[in-house]
Amino acid sequence: MLNNIKNRLFYRAVLGALGCAPRPSLMAACAICTAASFVVLPTQAEEGAAPPAEEKDRPWEKEGLSAWGGIRFYPSIDYVVYYDNNILSEEGAKKGGSYVIGLSPQISAGIGEAFEEGQLGAHIKADVGSYLDSNDDNYIDITTLLDYDWEPTESLALYAGFQYIWGHEARGTEGMAGSQAWLWDQGQGAYVPVELREPSEFEEWGVIARVRYDLSSGDQVSLEGRHEDRGYTNNRDWTRYRDYTANRGALSFAHRLAPNTAMTLSGSVNQYDYAAEGAAGNLDSTQYDLMVGAKWDITYQTDGFAKLGWGWKEFDSRAREDASAFVWEVGVNWRPLSYSTVTAKTSQGFEESDGHGDYAKVSRVSLDWNHEWYSFVSSSLGVAYSQSDWAGSNREFGGGVNRQDDLLEYYARLTYQPWKWLGFGLGWRHTERDSNWDQYSYDDDVYELRIKAGLSLLDAVRSIGFNL
Repeated sequence: MLNNIKNRLFYRAVLGALGCAPRPSLMAACAICTAASFVVLPTQAEEGAAPPAEEKDRPWEKEGLSAWGGIRFYPSIDYVVYYDNNILSEEGAKKGGSYVIGLSPQISAGIGEAFEEGQLGAHIKADVGSYLDSNDDNYIDITTLLDYDWEPTESLALYAGFQYIWGHEARGTEGMAGSQAWLWDQGQGAYVPVELREPSEFEEWGVIARVRYDLSSGDQVSLEGRHEDRGYTNNRDWTRYRDYTANRGALSFAHRLAPNTAMTLSGSVNQYDYAAEGAAGNLDSTQYDLMVGAKWDITYQTDGFAKLGWGWKEFDSRAREDASAFVWEVGVNWRPLSYSTVTAKTSQGFEESDGHGDYAKVSRVSLDWNHEWYSFVSSSLGVAYSQSDWAGSNREFGGGVNRQDDLLEYYARLTYQPWKWLGFGLGWRHTERDSNWDQYSYDDDVYELRIKAGLSLLDAVRSIGFNL
């Protein structure tokens, strides 16, 4: 995989700009990414999949490294060493483990002083992974984002963003059973395995625009539009059916019932267009969701949201059956103490096929507890369960697909941050998947040590005599 990455024009341009040798080792590539990559800083949104403005931190609201023209830079780096005892998510005796070294350098640049009401941001992040016992699974991912926040009035907020991702899907994920993907062979009338010797790599472009308007009554209207285009660059026997473009439009309305309580109404349309067709025609579809609900922040201890509704999925191909189902999103935060938070979430909705069936209906529930024992020591515990049902009744799948996966995950983390600019973490995660298709059942344990030098690294620089 690394050789494929080296052959890409962007990678060569970075090497040339830095004056490096044309065929560096993976650890040299880590050093290159440390010097030359930018960042997107994602965080978990409160209500499901949120647009980039809500997914990432706003680092320019914190102290950064000042430069010319009102530009401020916000660097950070995340270093992790972990052991994964089942790197390909294989069943039973087939599973094999490896130590993995990961490096995630990132930098953001914020320009705010030059704009009276707006903020222009540029972010680049690199993720580099080296598997000590499986070099075929090494990877280098790059994510870039250029965005602009603008609030011309107190009632109106505008956001626009452009994102490029050069990423990968690890073997054993996204419809693969270990190192094998399973494709339907029309001639044999059965699924046949396709051996994948490296992760599937892709390029993705995306744009987003969003408008929010606050009415004088306290109500709020939001409108959002997105476009993304993903194309895979290798493993084409498997991935040629997964290239797609997607368009999304969403409209939401919040009616204030009380100072900290609102009723919500939202609707969305998602259109998926795939580049290649399977034996039963293409997977092109349009998905509609209409939901009604509420959000609240009644006391310091409790806040949350709940949305319930109905979803429809309509396929362009007559060989594929349309579907509809009850959908929901619910999330609640409870703070028994000011330094302790319990978060519960559940959701159900349609997701795109991972290579089996026409679509998947996925239900999820999770429970997390975050606790600060001291100002510099915190812990996290969590458990999550999901059930995925793949459906499809057409000639491509021999009369029907009946695959169901039950996925159980639980984790524990301990974080120690003795200084503002440096933190350490220990973690463990256990995953179990039980599928009625035996090749997709597995269990996995991951043990990690993480070191993170964040935005306040400049404090360390100042401590040795530099005045930045």
